[in-house]
Amino acid sequence: MTDNSCVNMGFPSCGTRGRCHGEWGSFSCQCTPGYSGHQCEKEVPEYSFDGRSHIHFQLAFTLPARHTQVQVLVRTRKHSSCILSLLSKEQNEYLKLEIYQGLLSVFYNLGDGDFNLTLPSYRLDNGEWHDIDLDRHDNEMTLRLDGGGGRREVTGSPGRSREIVIDPAVVMLGNSFPSGHNKSFQGCMRDLRLNGRFIPLDGQAREGVSVVSSQGVSLGCSSDSCRKNQCSPPFTCVDLWRIHECRCPPGHMVKANSTGKFCVYTLCASRPCHKGTCVAQSPSKFTCHCPEGYRGPHCEVTLAIYRDDVGLSFSSLFAICICFMALLVLLLGIFLYTRWRSYKGLKEGVYHVSAHHDGWEDIRENVLNYDEEGGGEEDQNAYDMAELQKSLQPSPAQSVQYSRSLAIHHHPPSQQKQQHFCQPEPLSRVGTATTTTSSGTATIRRDVPPCRSPAQGQTANPSRAAQLARKSLSFSSQDLARYLCEIIRDADQHPETAPFDSLQVFSTEGGGSLAGSLSSFSSVGLEEGTAAGHECLKEWGPRFEKLKALYERAEGSDL
Repeated sequence: MTDNSCVNMGFPSCGTRGRCHGEWGSFSCQCTPGYSGHQCEKEVPEYSFDGRSHIHFQLAFTLPARHTQVQVLVRTRKHSSCILSLLSKEQNEYLKLEIYQGLLSVFYNLGDGDFNLTLPSYRLDNGEWHDIDLDRHDNEMTLRLDGGGGRREVTGSPGRSREIVIDPAVVMLGNSFPSGHNKSFQGCMRDLRLNGRFIPLDGQAREGVSVVSSQGVSLGCSSDSCRKNQCSPPFTCVDLWRIHECRCPPGHMVKANSTGKFCVYTLCASRPCHKGTCVAQSPSKFTCHCPEGYRGPHCEVTLAIYRDDVGLSFSSLFAICICFMALLVLLLGIFLYTRWRSYKGLKEGVYHVSAHHDGWEDIRENVLNYDEEGGGEEDQNAYDMAELQKSLQPSPAQSVQYSRSLAIHHHPPSQQKQQHFCQPEPLSRVGTATTTTSSGTATIRRDVPPCRSPAQGQTANPSRAAQLARKSLSFSSQDLARYLCEIIRDADQHPETAPFDSLQVFSTEGGGSLAGSLSSFSSVGLEEGTAAGHECLKEWGPRFEKLKALYERAEGSDL
C-alpha cells in the first residue's frame, strides 16, 4: 500500500537521484551523494579547504553511543589529512576519519585502547571526487569507498568496547582536535551527513546544528594551476585540478633527447578516428579507441544501442500514425464487406433464393396448431409447413374436383343423394342468395359449389359424371376470369352472405376433420336411442322439460 506513494504520474517520486521510502500518504527520499531536497532536486554546493582551515560544530541532538554513521564527498591531492574528528567529554575516547598515506582509514578508541582500520588498494589523493562512508555498530567498523562492494569495502572489529559517548559540542570538520595536532584537510568537500542528518558547510546554523568557529573555507572548488604555471611552445598547459601538465598539441606526440623534450607530428593530427579518440604509437602508427556504439578500425561502424532516455523522432511518429490509419481503413473495409455480404445473402437467400443457394432451407419458425373446438393434446402438434404454403382460396378446378369426388365416393349417382353435396343451379345467374322452388324459398349454400341438374344435360351415369369432372378440371384464363368476376359480383349484390373462401375452414368439418363435428345431436348414439332417451327424460321430472323440448326440436329439424 505504501509503495504507491513512491510513484507520481508514472515517474519515481524521488527522480533518478534518490531512493524512495513509502509512507502512509507520503514518502521520504534518501538522496544520492551530492543532492538534497524533498525530492532530491537540489545540488549540494562544493566548499574548498585551503590547508589551514576547519569548521567547529555544536550539535543540538545527541549521537547514539553504539552507532555512528558518517558520509561525505571529498576531493584532494594531499596524502594525509583529517576529514572528521569526534571526541568524548573526557577527550580520552575518540573517533577520527582520515586520509592516511593516500588511503582511507579510521582511528578510534572506545575505551579499551587505540585501534585503526584501513581500506587498501584505492587511493584518494588522485584529485577526483570520492564518496566516503563510515558505518559503526558497536565495535564493528565498516569503510566504503564510492558505494562499496568488493575491494572498495572493508570491515573489522578490533577491541572489545562497544560504546562511545560523543560530546555534541566537539565536532570538528577538516582538522583534528585539539588544534595542536595539525592534520588540516586540503581540497574540497560537499554533502556531509552525520547519522543521516545534513550538516551545513556554509557556516550558517540550521537543522539543529550551530557553527562555533570556521576558518579557511570558501565556496566552490576551482583550480588555477595553469595560471600559475606556464608551458613553453609548442607545449600547452592542461589543468588536472590543483596540478598542471605540459602536453603537445592534438595530433602530436612527445619525444625526448639529450637536449630535452619536443613535439613530433603524427597521423592523429588528421583526425582519422571519426567518433573515437586517436592514440599515436609512432609518427606513422596510431590506434582508435571507439566509444560505446561504434566499432571498426576508424570507429566508422555505428551500432544500434538501446537507451532509456531516447525518444521517437518525428519520422518514426509519422510512420506509426500512417500504419495506424492504414489499419483502421483495413478494418473498416472488412466491416463494410461483411455487412454487404450479409445483406446480399439475406436478400437472395430468404426472398429470392439464387441458384447457388439451392440447399438453403426455409428458416421460418413452425406454427403450432391450436384446435378452435376444444383443448387437448392435439393442440400441441406442430403444424406442417406445407399447409401454410397452400392458397386460402382454392382454385375453381380444385373446388369442383373436391366436391364431385366426395359425391361419387360417398353416395350412389342418384338424384336424391347428389342433392346433399351439390345444389341445383337456380334459374337466375350464379351468385343469388335465394331461389324460389316449388317447395318454397331455399337458401343457396355458398360452401358447396353448384352443380347442374340432369334436366340441364347432366346424366346420372357414373362414368359420364367422372368424364365431366375430369373435363372440368381443364381451366383456361377465361374461365378463371369468369370465376373471379362471379365471386366479386356475388359479394357486391349480397354483402350479408359470406364468400366461399371465408368458409374454407368450416367446409372440412365432419368427415376427414381431426376435430370432428360440432353438432352433438347428430351423433350415432342419439340416432340409435332417441325414443329411449325421451322416455327417460319423462321419468326425471319437470326440471328436465326444457331438455326434452330441445331433443324434440332437434329431431324435428333433422339435425
